[in-house]
Amino acid sequence: WYQNPLFDRYWHHYRETLGWFQRHKQVLYELEHGVERSCERDGACERRTGSMRWQGRYDESRKRRRSVAEPPSPPCGDEEDYSDDQRGPEEELEMEVTEEMIAFFAQSERHRRELRAARESRDNEDKAREEGSTTLSGPRPDDGPMSAGQRLSRRTAEMKSLYGKSAAMIHGMETAMQLSCDRFRDTKQPKHWPNIPLKL
Repeated sequence: WYQNPLFDRYWHHYRETLGWFQRHKQVLYELEHGVERSCERDGACERRTGSMRWQGRYDESRKRRRSVAEPPSPPCGDEEDYSDDQRGPEEELEMEVTEEMIAFFAQSERHRRELRAARESRDNEDKAREEGSTTLSGPRPDDGPMSAGQRLSRRTAEMKSLYGKSAAMIHGMETAMQLSCDRFRDTKQPKHWPNIPLKL
């Protein structure tokens, strides 16, 4: 099935993406090991390759960490193919847990429990309605589908409970994003590709 000409465009894109991924890995490897080789040529062999590699990315977070294990220095011999696997873990990160973070996790857990309880109560109400509508008296008038106004008011109440004062702004941003996505889908009418990972 995968050799069907229908999928030629997909396989071309897949090969291009895989080639880019391989080139990206090669460039990263050359950058990392180029620093080590220049260290070997200079004879300095200082323990700076790991800190140089991570310095740009973690300057802000380094101030908050308690300790960072520095990677061992590369060997000074003629060993060109010294790999990261032989080096072991590059650094062990210890994260400081602040009171704000603990409060955030507690609030998230409370919110998760509230949503779960609301979902269960809504499911129970739906079951009760279904059981009530199957009686001999017939369906009740409030069992019909929700109107657009009811859906909008329910959505607004959910947004207000989730986001507080910023609910209107976030609701507007979500609506704008959904409309732009719908407009793109209507104009381009994209075809669904088979979902195949980069590494088979």
